[in-house]
Amino acid sequence: MGKYVCNVCQRSYKWKGSLTKHQKQECAFGNKFACTGCGRDYIYKRNLVYHQRFECGKEPQFHCPYCPHKTKHKGSLSVLTCSGCGKTYKTRPGLYNHQKYECGKERQFPCPHCPYKGYVKRQYICDICSKSYKYKQGLRFHQRYECGQEPKFYCPDCPYKSKQKGCAQVQYACAGCKKSYKYKQSLSLHQKFECGIEPQFHCPNCPYRAKHKFHLKRHILLKHLDNIVNKQII
Repeated sequence: MGKYVCNVCQRSYKWKGSLTKHQKQECAFGNKFACTGCGRDYIYKRNLVYHQRFECGKEPQFHCPYCPHKTKHKGSLSVLTCSGCGKTYKTRPGLYNHQKYECGKERQFPCPHCPYKGYVKRQYICDICSKSYKYKQGLRFHQRYECGQEPKFYCPDCPYKSKQKGCAQVQYACAGCKKSYKYKQSLSLHQKFECGIEPQFHCPNCPYRAKHKFHLKRHILLKHLDNIVNKQII
């Protein structure tokens, strides 16, 4: 845990500047910028401006070139396709790693404990439990909080303890199903689209239905992109 602790919420930080920023912009002050249209509030003014410009009371204005899907966020339409195999990715790093390590390549990194082979070498291995990680920071986190460690983060409402801080910071519980969330926005989405509600977003190409629009979009990109592209060409 960091040595600089907020005296209001007990959240800790490694650097004093991070604590100061937290106290000025987040803790005890709440969300400072509220939308006059829907009442939704934000910590940062730029997020409120974006919300008012593209979201609040606005119709989705960004059209997918391959299907009828429309979105309020331009970034949600970005689909990057591998020229070798046609596999799609949302981010450039994802496409880059696929082309560098996977596409058209044999699995070349064998596991030292079983016959499994991987595309990417996991070079950071815990010397206690032999669990491996792709990144050094993952190994450090594991050694500091998980490997051989007792859970040290306590839930304020029950005896539950966790090895990871975020897992113990559950503040918002659904009154319908008792499912809990760390953020109020996540609880609102759950209550609006999930809890006791049938899937309401229908795929135009098959019987699949989803509870969230982004789940439907992902389904279309994974299952029907070729058909949609062919229709577009015809």
